[in-house]
This record gives sequence, structure tokens and C-alpha cells, in this order.
Amino acid sequence: MDPIDPPPVVEKNPGLTLFDAVFDLSFATPITPRVVKWLYIISIVAAGLVALSKILSGFSAGIMAGLVSLFIAPIVFIIYVLVARVTLEVALAIFQMADSLKKIERNR
Repeated sequence: MDPIDPPPVVEKNPGLTLFDAVFDLSFATPITPRVVKWLYIISIVAAGLVALSKILSGFSAGIMAGLVSLFIAPIVFIIYVLVARVTLEVALAIFQMADSLKKIERNR
């Protein structure tokens, strides 16, 4: 399994589309493994926009504040992206554990 691909999830209703899974009131079909790549992309874009806005607001406050924000913004960007990545990986690990437990339960 490629480390970028989400883990395989055993679904009760594998034929459901993402839209159907969102409104599945029985929560039989998890959607997190399906949308994790998009959530990560959104996190990267959001972190980039925040970093850019901090740099621009720093330079609008003055040259010294701009230089400080030019140094600090990339560090904050990296930290934000790392936190988002780790959070999403933890969520995927939980789904992998749930799948493994379901397999163990079925084999008993």
C-alpha cells in the first residue's frame, strides 16, 4: 500500500457515493478516508494564504515588521502544515485500527 493512499475501509454500503455517505445517518460508511487528501490540500492552501497575509500586513506596518514577518511566516506555515498532516494521519490510523479489529472479529 502506498503511504499516500488512504487505508482500505470496510464499508457496509460500498456502492454509496461520497454525497450519499455524507448523509448516511447510520454512519455505516466513513467518509474521512475518502476526503483526507482534499483536507490536506485545503490545509496547505489555507496555511499559505495565512502566511502571505501575515507578510503583507507586516510590510504594511513598516519595513522592520515586514522583515520579521518575512522570517516568521514560513516557520508558522511549516508548523501549521505539519500539525495538519499529523492530525490527518492519526485519523487514518484510527480507521486502519477499526478495519483491523473488524477483520479480527470476522475471523473469530
